[in-house]
Amino acid sequence: MALPMRNVLFLTVLLLLRTTCEAQLVKHRTYLQISNFMAKKLTVHCKSKDDDIGVKILAPQASFQFSFRPNFWNSTLYFCQFIWEGGSHWFDIYVQTRDQHACVKNCNWFVTKTGSGVCRLIEGEPHLVDMCFPWNDASSHH
Repeated sequence: MALPMRNVLFLTVLLLLRTTCEAQLVKHRTYLQISNFMAKKLTVHCKSKDDDIGVKILAPQASFQFSFRPNFWNSTLYFCQFIWEGGSHWFDIYVQTRDQHACVKNCNWFVTKTGSGVCRLIEGEPHLVDMCFPWNDASSHH
């Protein structure tokens, strides 16, 4: 009788470990929003290695949102092409190692009024800028 009880205890512990590990592997969903703060329309095309979000055309002051689950390996990358009259640039809009702590659930970005780069807002503070970034180098577009 002791042997079957030991097996039941072992299987119970194993099942608990499996459930705990699976919970750690499934990351929360991140919502990424991009807003156009320029005075002209902005065409945005975002994608990752595996997922093409598609082309969105944003009027001035308009925005769009998409969501995803960051991966376990901390290598999630989404990049976008931004096109407007007189300009076209690429930017890595979500780099997991850069953004995972600043954008826990919501990652809000806007293209600056001058088109000189993109800025990330502080999560939970829709009017406070966290950081602004320049566009990717022309040689590093995806």
